[in-house]
Amino acid sequence: MSEANQSLGGSEIDDDDLPDAVREAEAAVAALAENYTVWVREDLATARGALERSRESMPENAAAVREIFDVCHNVKGQGGSFGYDLMTSIGGSLCDFVRDGGDAPEATLQVIEAHIAALEFVVDRNIKGDGGDAGRELVAKLKTMAEGAP
Repeated sequence: MSEANQSLGGSEIDDDDLPDAVREAEAAVAALAENYTVWVREDLATARGALERSRESMPENAAAVREIFDVCHNVKGQGGSFGYDLMTSIGGSLCDFVRDGGDAPEATLQVIEAHIAALEFVVDRNIKGDGGDAGRELVAKLKTMAEGAP
């Protein structure tokens, strides 16, 4: 029995009891999950490009920083849906950090870069779930960096 089908309203059900639409939806999500790492790599390349543009356009780089937020907001939202909870946690930390927008000094861009590098690391190593103790420690370090930045 799949994890998603273990319980419904307190009673256990198996795949044979599911309506066809639910089985079809699960199959569609599974098919999308196979392509998640391809999509997220493209998103991270876009975020890295926006980071470089933000450095080139300093001190007026708010538009590039907003693009980083938009891309990473999508990364954050999709990660958990496809079993990459650590992507959601790191993406959430980055989104919280740049949510207010505005121009970003180099110290802020360094924190953004650390987050993007962490996201790339998770995808490169295909780390699913929350990454265990190491994943939680990584997210805590990124949040500490963000709290200490201007």
